[in-house]
Amino acid sequence: MKMDENIRWKYSYEGDFRPKIDEVLKTLSEFEDLIAEGVFDEYSQIRFFKSFKKLFDGAIKTLKFYFRYQGIFQVSVFEIIKEAFYVEIIENGQTWVDMMFDLNQWEENNYNDLDIKSRLKVKEKYLPEMEELDKFFQKELEINNGNK
Repeated sequence: MKMDENIRWKYSYEGDFRPKIDEVLKTLSEFEDLIAEGVFDEYSQIRFFKSFKKLFDGAIKTLKFYFRYQGIFQVSVFEIIKEAFYVEIIENGQTWVDMMFDLNQWEENNYNDLDIKSRLKVKEKYLPEMEELDKFFQKELEINNGNK
């Protein structure tokens, strides 16, 4: 039985995207606490970057189902990003493309050779994009639930 496209994006948002933001913020906080204590923990670093990868994947999945709900069928990650920019769900398409390429590169290198620049890029450049997408979906939920 096929899930109703009207609610599929909502389930994806609530299960695959929204909780991952909290997970990323938690792993980032733990990682930065260790750094502040003068401890470098490779496991915490890898956990942080992997949690961010899950967040990105959840964002793309939610966008994909949201577009299906709108009657737009995109398959590739790049096309989903391009469509989200085109319909003004995201403001900075280039940042999303950079995020996609960085995540692919970090994953290909098994999260080796990550440095403070990589962590700061996620924290200062990529997380704000995710938070903006979260705001968009929160508004959409309110509209769809009749709570304008």
